[in-house]
Amino acid sequence: RQRWQVSDVRLSQIVAELGGELLGSGDLRVSRIGPLEGADASTLSFLAHARYQSQLQSTAAGCVIVAPAFREAAEARGAAIVT
Repeated sequence: RQRWQVSDVRLSQIVAELGGELLGSGDLRVSRIGPLEGADASTLSFLAHARYQSQLQSTAAGCVIVAPAFREAAEARGAAIVT
């Protein structure tokens, strides 16, 4: 799977620029964007469809961007941005 390298960015910076509600520490840094599967602690990932919700609990992504419908599940696993 493809991952995109980005600058080392704090979650608080991402939310300040793009909006959303941050769940977790704004000091957490991410340096790449990628899918839930195969993500690591420096990956910003996203849950785009309900069929991938099962991957939300098992992903090692540092932060996951989710829709409000997945807020509770995202909060239970760690850092998330709700949009």
